[in-house]
Amino acid sequence: MKTGKCPKCESTNIYTDGNPKRGDRSSLQVTSWKKFFIDIYICFDCGFTEEYITQENLQNEKLMSRVKEQWKKLP
Repeated sequence: MKTGKCPKCESTNIYTDGNPKRGDRSSLQVTSWKKFFIDIYICFDCGFTEEYITQENLQNEKLMSRVKEQWKKLP
């Protein structure tokens, strides 16, 4: 939905949080000290949601290496 179009109903009535990250749904704990911050997208027509870690987290090689060591890769 980052493109502005819902993959379920093809609506363009998409919204994202865009605010400073706070609360339970704003991040995903990676280690006891590190977490991913999450961008949330919601289709206001069908209610479908998607979550993505931020670009800043994706570009953090140290953090991404840590996740790859601790999480399982799907086959």
